[in-house]
Amino acid sequence: MDDEVYEKVEAAEETLWFYVGRRRIIQNLVQHYVGALAAKHLDVGCGAGNMLQALRQHSRFSVGVDSAYKALQLSKKDGVHIVAQADALSLCFPDHTFDFVTVLDVLEHCEDDLLSLAEVYRVLKPGGIVVLTVPALSILWSALDRTAHHYRRYTASELRKKAQQSDFVVLKVSYANFFLFPFVFIGRMLERLLDISLGLDFNIPSAFVNRLLTGVFSREAGWIMRRTFPVGSSVVAVLQKPASGKGIV
Repeated sequence: MDDEVYEKVEAAEETLWFYVGRRRIIQNLVQHYVGALAAKHLDVGCGAGNMLQALRQHSRFSVGVDSAYKALQLSKKDGVHIVAQADALSLCFPDHTFDFVTVLDVLEHCEDDLLSLAEVYRVLKPGGIVVLTVPALSILWSALDRTAHHYRRYTASELRKKAQQSDFVVLKVSYANFFLFPFVFIGRMLERLLDISLGLDFNIPSAFVNRLLTGVFSREAGWIMRRTFPVGSSVVAVLQKPASGKGIV
């Protein structure tokens, strides 16, 4: 992404409803599938380091990597101690290093997303867990996708297939941001029709509206543990590297 986009994300991540809701979903999934404490955590595409902070209670040792130097500058904050410049297609770690890996809105930036998944598989310990998110549905393609240099948006079935091709066991795949999807869809269609930006991605609405949207999206953190949503603006997946040999799903 361009430096300007990193700065906008960093400014929005702490309070904007989308990032707060997504963070709660990820925390719940990590709590459920990883447990209270793992030895080593890797955040691929760590950006400004907010997820490293949010998940620090789940690991004894956390590392964030990002290909952009600007992101690493922004990640220098309390609670974020170890960051490194590395590409998602060539992670700078030995095989079987990490107990769990987060890959949040990263694969869409990789021209060869299967190679990125292969790298995550390589550095993950046998039995290790991956929590992954990607933007969903090509019909939602917008100016942000172009500005952020995305190669694609995903369907849930496409992400599942690519995970299986990469030998992961698929524990969970679901759309997310289901309840607010109609409003996101209408907003994207209006942007496309009128050739304007409604500021859906980074502009923080009024405090009341932001709290309301945060509450609606955050409710999915509990729901998504028990069911699979049929549509949404994001796809969430939990994958596992088999304890031995290749995965059979």
